[in-house]
Amino acid sequence: MTETTAVSRVQALICRFQLAFDLHDWTGLAECVTDPVHVDYSGLRGGEPQTMSAAEYADARRRALDHLDLQHNHGNLVVRRGKGLTAMCNFQIHRFSRTDEGQFHSWGRYHFEFEDVAGHLRFSRIRQELTASRGDSSLHGGVAPTR
Repeated sequence: MTETTAVSRVQALICRFQLAFDLHDWTGLAECVTDPVHVDYSGLRGGEPQTMSAAEYADARRRALDHLDLQHNHGNLVVRRGKGLTAMCNFQIHRFSRTDEGQFHSWGRYHFEFEDVAGHLRFSRIRQELTASRGDSSLHGGVAPTR
């Protein structure tokens, strides 16, 4: 795979991943990750990193976010090839209540590792590095309670 092809495939997967959240396409979200997938959202949610099935991953996101309008954006993508394909990008996640003016937004960096599954690139590891969040965190069903 050429460098240009690798970057294009990673970019396409990240866009598909983020759009699946925004469109509440939980089946499509599960198709973006390996089965199982290792995830670390401890910066936002607390808890420990975990490995889960693709279906469990998508269902956890559905339960936490299905009641919100979402907009995911990314930028500053860096793709690296070494022992495997990895990428890092900045993110902005905007979450809006459908019932009132409530909002909860986050900014930070994603770190991804990939596997090729039957010719399709998938995330095998996802780590979200949180820079900041603003707004009403109680809107997000997956955020750890504030101590």
